[in-house]
Amino acid sequence: SVIRLVSCSSGHAGNWITTIPSDHASVLPSPSFRLAARFRLGLPPVDKLPTACACGFSLAGDPWHFLSCKYMRGGAVTLRHNHVVQIIAAWVRRISGAAMVEPNHIRFSVRQRPDLIMGVDNMLVDVVVTHPGAPSYHSVAQEPLGTAKRAEKRKLKHYAAFAKESGFTVNPFALESFGGFGPSAQAVVKRIVHFASQSHSIWPTGVVRSGLCNAISIAIQRGNAHTVISGLQLALLRSHSSSRAIRRAG
Repeated sequence: SVIRLVSCSSGHAGNWITTIPSDHASVLPSPSFRLAARFRLGLPPVDKLPTACACGFSLAGDPWHFLSCKYMRGGAVTLRHNHVVQIIAAWVRRISGAAMVEPNHIRFSVRQRPDLIMGVDNMLVDVVVTHPGAPSYHSVAQEPLGTAKRAEKRKLKHYAAFAKESGFTVNPFALESFGGFGPSAQAVVKRIVHFASQSHSIWPTGVVRSGLCNAISIAIQRGNAHTVISGLQLALLRSHSSSRAIRRAG
Protein backbone atom coordinates (compact mmCIF):
# COMPACT_ATOMS: atom_id res chain seq x y z
CA SER A 1 0.00 0.00 0.00
CA VAL A 2 0.99 3.65 -0.34
CA ILE A 3 1.05 4.08 3.43
CA ARG A 4 3.50 1.21 3.88
CA LEU A 5 5.80 2.44 1.11
CA VAL A 6 5.76 5.99 2.45
CA SER A 7 6.52 4.89 6.01
CA CYS A 8 9.24 2.45 4.94
CA SER A 9 11.01 5.24 3.07
CA SER A 10 11.33 7.36 6.23
CA GLY A 11 14.63 7.95 7.98
CA HIS A 12 15.91 4.97 10.03
CA ALA A 13 13.01 2.75 8.90
CA GLY A 14 15.45 0.20 7.49
CA ASN A 15 18.10 0.29 10.21
CA TRP A 16 17.11 -3.13 11.54
CA ILE A 17 18.05 -4.66 8.15
CA THR A 18 21.59 -3.30 8.07
CA THR A 19 22.46 -3.51 11.77
CA ILE A 20 25.42 -5.82 12.42
CA PRO A 21 24.60 -8.15 15.35
CA SER A 22 27.29 -7.43 17.93
CA ASP A 23 25.44 -7.49 21.26
CA HIS A 24 22.00 -8.29 22.62
CA ALA A 25 20.57 -4.90 21.68
CA SER A 26 21.61 -5.32 18.04
CA VAL A 27 20.29 -8.85 17.54
CA LEU A 28 16.88 -9.42 15.97
CA PRO A 29 15.92 -13.08 16.59
CA SER A 30 14.93 -15.12 13.55
CA PRO A 31 11.16 -15.24 14.30
CA SER A 32 11.13 -11.47 14.80
CA PHE A 33 13.21 -10.93 11.65
CA ARG A 34 10.79 -13.02 9.58
CA LEU A 35 7.81 -11.04 10.84
CA ALA A 36 9.63 -7.72 10.29
CA ALA A 37 10.43 -8.74 6.70
CA ARG A 38 6.82 -9.76 6.02
CA PHE A 39 5.61 -6.49 7.57
CA ARG A 40 7.93 -4.42 5.37
CA LEU A 41 7.00 -6.38 2.23
CA GLY A 42 3.27 -6.05 2.83
CA LEU A 43 2.69 -9.75 3.47
CA PRO A 44 0.42 -11.03 6.26
CA PRO A 45 2.14 -12.17 9.47
CA VAL A 46 1.41 -15.82 8.67
CA ASP A 47 0.01 -17.58 5.61
CA LYS A 48 -3.10 -18.83 7.41
CA LEU A 49 -4.53 -16.09 9.59
CA PRO A 50 -7.43 -16.51 12.01
CA THR A 51 -10.56 -14.92 10.61
CA ALA A 52 -10.76 -12.35 13.40
CA CYS A 53 -8.79 -10.80 16.24
CA ALA A 54 -9.77 -11.58 19.83
CA CYS A 55 -11.45 -8.16 19.89
CA GLY A 56 -13.72 -9.26 17.05
CA PHE A 57 -12.07 -7.18 14.28
CA SER A 58 -11.91 -9.00 10.94
CA LEU A 59 -8.31 -9.62 9.86
CA ALA A 60 -9.20 -9.97 6.19
CA GLY A 61 -8.83 -6.25 5.53
CA ASP A 62 -6.00 -5.55 7.98
CA PRO A 63 -3.74 -8.55 8.74
CA TRP A 64 -1.55 -6.38 11.00
CA HIS A 65 -4.46 -5.09 13.06
CA PHE A 66 -2.76 -6.41 16.22
CA LEU A 67 -0.37 -3.42 16.15
CA SER A 68 -3.28 -1.06 16.78
CA CYS A 69 -5.61 -3.38 18.71
CA LYS A 70 -6.86 -2.11 22.06
CA TYR A 71 -6.32 -5.58 23.53
CA MET A 72 -2.56 -5.23 23.03
CA ARG A 73 -2.08 -1.81 24.62
CA GLY A 74 -1.52 -2.95 28.18
CA GLY A 75 0.85 -5.80 27.35
CA ALA A 76 3.17 -6.24 24.40
CA VAL A 77 2.74 -2.65 23.17
CA THR A 78 3.71 -1.29 26.59
CA LEU A 79 6.75 -3.57 26.70
CA ARG A 80 7.88 -2.23 23.31
CA HIS A 81 7.50 1.34 24.55
CA ASN A 82 9.40 0.63 27.78
CA HIS A 83 12.21 -1.08 25.89
CA VAL A 84 12.76 2.04 23.77
CA VAL A 85 12.80 4.24 26.88
CA GLN A 86 15.41 2.03 28.55
CA ILE A 87 17.61 2.09 25.43
CA ILE A 88 17.64 5.89 25.35
CA ALA A 89 18.46 6.06 29.06
CA ALA A 90 21.23 3.46 28.72
CA TRP A 91 22.96 5.36 25.91
CA VAL A 92 22.78 8.68 27.77
CA ARG A 93 24.41 7.06 30.81
CA ARG A 94 26.98 5.38 28.59
CA ILE A 95 28.25 8.78 27.44
CA SER A 96 28.46 10.03 31.05
CA GLY A 97 25.09 11.74 31.07
CA ALA A 98 22.38 11.55 33.71
CA ALA A 99 19.09 9.86 32.88
CA MET A 100 16.13 9.03 35.10
CA VAL A 101 13.23 6.90 33.88
CA GLU A 102 9.76 8.07 34.99
CA PRO A 103 11.05 10.87 37.26
CA ASN A 104 9.05 11.17 40.47
CA HIS A 105 10.88 14.09 42.09
CA ILE A 106 9.14 16.60 39.82
CA ARG A 107 5.52 17.49 40.47
CA PHE A 108 3.29 16.44 37.61
CA SER A 109 -0.44 16.13 37.25
CA VAL A 110 -1.85 12.61 37.29
CA ARG A 111 -1.86 12.39 33.49
CA GLN A 112 1.42 14.24 32.93
CA ARG A 113 4.41 12.04 33.59
CA PRO A 114 7.09 11.92 30.89
CA ASP A 115 9.11 8.76 30.39
CA LEU A 116 12.55 10.20 30.92
CA ILE A 117 14.48 13.19 32.22
CA MET A 118 17.99 13.62 30.87
CA GLY A 119 20.89 15.76 31.95
CA VAL A 120 21.28 16.71 28.30
CA ASP A 121 20.01 20.28 28.02
CA ASN A 122 17.59 19.52 30.90
CA MET A 123 15.29 17.59 28.59
CA LEU A 124 12.11 15.73 29.40
CA VAL A 125 11.42 13.01 26.84
CA ASP A 126 8.16 11.19 26.19
CA VAL A 127 8.20 8.18 23.88
CA VAL A 128 5.34 7.03 21.67
CA VAL A 129 5.25 4.40 18.90
CA THR A 130 2.52 4.88 16.29
CA HIS A 131 1.19 2.48 13.66
CA PRO A 132 0.60 4.18 10.29
CA GLY A 133 -1.63 1.29 9.20
CA ALA A 134 -4.22 2.03 11.89
CA PRO A 135 -7.55 3.18 10.39
CA SER A 136 -7.49 6.36 12.50
CA TYR A 137 -4.26 7.43 10.80
CA HIS A 138 -5.32 6.72 7.22
CA SER A 139 -5.30 10.35 6.06
CA VAL A 140 -2.18 11.64 7.84
CA ALA A 141 -0.18 8.48 7.04
CA GLN A 142 -0.20 9.39 3.35
CA GLU A 143 2.68 11.81 3.98
CA PRO A 144 6.16 10.87 5.23
CA LEU A 145 6.21 10.51 9.04
CA GLY A 146 2.62 11.77 9.14
CA THR A 147 1.63 9.66 12.16
CA ALA A 148 4.82 10.50 14.04
CA LYS A 149 4.28 14.22 13.44
CA ARG A 150 0.70 14.02 14.68
CA ALA A 151 1.83 12.18 17.81
CA GLU A 152 4.47 14.85 18.43
CA LYS A 153 1.85 17.60 18.23
CA ARG A 154 -0.36 15.79 20.71
CA LYS A 155 2.52 15.36 23.16
CA LEU A 156 3.52 19.03 22.88
CA LYS A 157 -0.08 20.12 23.51
CA HIS A 158 -0.35 17.70 26.43
CA TYR A 159 2.73 19.12 28.17
CA ALA A 160 2.38 22.77 27.06
CA ALA A 161 1.22 24.16 30.42
CA PHE A 162 3.80 22.21 32.40
CA ALA A 163 6.63 23.27 30.08
CA LYS A 164 5.64 26.92 30.42
CA GLU A 165 5.49 26.81 34.22
CA SER A 166 8.55 24.64 34.88
CA GLY A 167 11.02 25.84 32.27
CA PHE A 168 11.76 22.29 31.17
CA THR A 169 12.04 21.46 27.50
CA VAL A 170 9.57 18.68 26.65
CA ASN A 171 10.63 16.59 23.67
CA PRO A 172 8.30 14.03 22.10
CA PHE A 173 10.14 10.95 20.82
CA ALA A 174 7.65 9.68 18.25
CA LEU A 175 8.43 6.57 16.22
CA GLU A 176 6.49 4.63 13.60
CA SER A 177 5.97 0.87 13.65
CA PHE A 178 7.80 0.54 10.33
CA GLY A 179 10.81 2.11 12.04
CA GLY A 180 10.74 5.78 11.08
CA PHE A 181 11.88 8.45 13.56
CA GLY A 182 9.76 11.60 13.83
CA PRO A 183 11.43 15.03 13.47
CA SER A 184 11.53 15.63 17.23
CA ALA A 185 12.99 12.15 17.86
CA GLN A 186 15.71 12.87 15.30
CA ALA A 187 16.42 16.18 17.05
CA VAL A 188 16.76 14.42 20.42
CA VAL A 189 19.24 11.95 18.89
CA LYS A 190 21.29 14.86 17.51
CA ARG A 191 21.39 16.51 20.94
CA ILE A 192 22.51 13.28 22.59
CA VAL A 193 25.25 12.89 19.99
CA HIS A 194 26.30 16.52 20.49
CA PHE A 195 26.44 15.93 24.24
CA ALA A 196 28.72 12.94 23.63
CA SER A 197 31.08 15.14 21.62
CA GLN A 198 31.22 17.72 24.44
CA SER A 199 31.45 15.36 27.43
CA HIS A 200 34.80 13.79 26.58
CA SER A 201 33.09 10.44 26.20
CA ILE A 202 35.20 7.51 25.05
CA TRP A 203 32.45 6.72 22.54
CA PRO A 204 32.90 8.29 19.07
CA THR A 205 29.89 10.31 18.00
CA GLY A 206 29.30 8.09 14.98
CA VAL A 207 29.12 5.04 17.21
CA VAL A 208 26.71 6.80 19.59
CA ARG A 209 24.44 7.80 16.73
CA SER A 210 24.38 4.42 15.02
CA GLY A 211 24.29 2.44 18.26
CA LEU A 212 21.33 4.37 19.64
CA CYS A 213 19.32 4.43 16.41
CA ASN A 214 20.03 0.80 15.55
CA ALA A 215 19.11 -0.44 19.02
CA ILE A 216 15.81 1.48 18.87
CA SER A 217 15.12 0.11 15.39
CA ILE A 218 15.69 -3.44 16.61
CA ALA A 219 13.52 -2.81 19.68
CA ILE A 220 10.61 -1.62 17.53
CA GLN A 221 10.68 -4.74 15.38
CA ARG A 222 11.09 -7.01 18.39
CA GLY A 223 8.13 -5.29 20.00
CA ASN A 224 6.08 -5.54 16.81
CA ALA A 225 6.78 -9.28 16.64
CA HIS A 226 5.87 -9.78 20.29
CA THR A 227 2.65 -7.84 19.80
CA VAL A 228 1.65 -9.78 16.67
CA ILE A 229 2.48 -13.18 18.17
CA SER A 230 0.50 -12.32 21.31
CA GLY A 231 -2.41 -11.16 19.15
CA LEU A 232 -2.34 -14.33 17.05
CA GLN A 233 -2.33 -16.51 20.15
CA LEU A 234 -5.34 -14.68 21.60
CA ALA A 235 -7.15 -14.84 18.28
CA LEU A 236 -6.57 -18.58 17.95
CA LEU A 237 -7.68 -19.14 21.53
CA ARG A 238 -10.89 -17.20 20.86
CA SER A 239 -11.47 -19.16 17.65
CA HIS A 240 -11.00 -22.52 19.37
CA SER A 241 -13.27 -21.47 22.24
CA SER A 242 -15.98 -20.44 19.79
CA SER A 243 -15.65 -23.71 17.88
CA ARG A 244 -16.03 -25.75 21.07
CA ALA A 245 -19.08 -23.73 22.09
CA ILE A 246 -20.69 -24.34 18.69
CA ARG A 247 -20.01 -28.08 18.88
CA ARG A 248 -21.49 -28.27 22.36
CA ALA A 249 -24.55 -26.33 21.28
CA GLY A 250 -25.01 -28.70 18.36
